[in-house]
Amino acid sequence: MIIALALSENHNNSQIDQHFGRCDWYCIYNSENKEKKFIANPNRDNDEGAGCNSAEMLLEYNINVAVAGRFGNKVTVFFRQHNVQMVIAKEDQTIEYIINRIKK
Repeated sequence: MIIALALSENHNNSQIDQHFGRCDWYCIYNSENKEKKFIANPNRDNDEGAGCNSAEMLLEYNINVAVAGRFGNKVTVFFRQHNVQMVIAKEDQTIEYIINRIKK
């Protein structure tokens, strides 16, 4: 399973960002090989379409799950069309906390 996590910083103790399309970073986590890759969000400052542009970008990594504090309506529709599960995380949850919960 490949998980995309919206983050405010690019390290292992970073907390999940509450804004999927406007976060500063994404972590792509591969549950098979335990590899993490941090990617700066090139869409965070877009006037429009930050969420959908980010969602399209993350599909290139073959994600199965996306994690953020919230997802906009257009992103929700887009991910549903592409069979990407969305997980809503509380504000203080970290990468490791979420990964451990999803694996169970």
